[in-house]
Amino acid sequence: MIEGLAKSLIEPLSAHWRNASLGAAASLWLTFALLFVLSHNGAADCARPGGPWCRVADNGSVGSGLILLAAAGLVIGTAFLAAGLAPGLVAAMTADFWICQPPPLSWVCRLSIRWQRGKRGRLAARCARLSSAAGSGNGFKARRKGAVYSQLISRYPTEDEWLRSSTGGNILAAISQKINDRLGLDLTHVWQPLVGVLSDGAADELETDSTTIAKRCQQMLIALVAFPLAGLLPWLYAVPWLALALVALVASRQAAIAAVATFAEHAATVVIIHRMLLYTALRVQPPSNPAAEVASGRQLSQLLASFHNLDASPSLIYL
Repeated sequence: MIEGLAKSLIEPLSAHWRNASLGAAASLWLTFALLFVLSHNGAADCARPGGPWCRVADNGSVGSGLILLAAAGLVIGTAFLAAGLAPGLVAAMTADFWICQPPPLSWVCRLSIRWQRGKRGRLAARCARLSSAAGSGNGFKARRKGAVYSQLISRYPTEDEWLRSSTGGNILAAISQKINDRLGLDLTHVWQPLVGVLSDGAADELETDSTTIAKRCQQMLIALVAFPLAGLLPWLYAVPWLALALVALVASRQAAIAAVATFAEHAATVVIIHRMLLYTALRVQPPSNPAAEVASGRQLSQLLASFHNLDASPSLIYL
């Protein structure tokens, strides 16, 4: 039900590695190099015959050049690694096919969905408590209730059949459910064709959102690289290094979830404003009035779904 939106986030990410990963990768390795130098005694290393630091020192400027080349290779390699793995991370954050389809992992999917259902229930209960307090004339509680209710309807679908195993997936599911209920459009089949008929200005905003998600996900992956590097540091330096890596990971994840929410809001706006372009492009009769919106949307979704199902025979009215 949300595969169209999730696919649009996954596919274009690898094209943004240069401006999304190099800065974070350089920061990672420069910080690690600084801590490594501070935590190791260079004189002691060179006291060992044939030690790596002695060989570098013996080669003078050539050794320094090799170190610079190795450092550049680490930075660029880390950036490429993050770019290559980012689509998989986005899939993990927004789609269920990676965990719900393979039978060995289906139990993990069920547990994750149950956890998400519990989070939605707790948020709904909190909203109900704030609603009761707001009814007693408490202005602060009323404002707080509005914020909690907005979070509830934007981050979770109302029906269990739309519920997904991840926070990002539920954000996309919530917006997909609203569009399906109010406009009759199934974004799994409608989204990609709609993007194809958008003007450059409307598509640019979605591209910007996709680039932001790319940056955040690649930053998460680079933060993960920092954890095994702690094994090369003494504990006095490893502890703050791990703490810094954990903060970077959590902050990047929260920023990625916020970026997915922004993308979902812009996607809903695009569908609401530009959906008639798709009716016109496919020469399908658009809804004549608001009451016919859902039925027309169902017909349009049926037509687009039929391209993936040769047995389908949609009954449509062409212009």
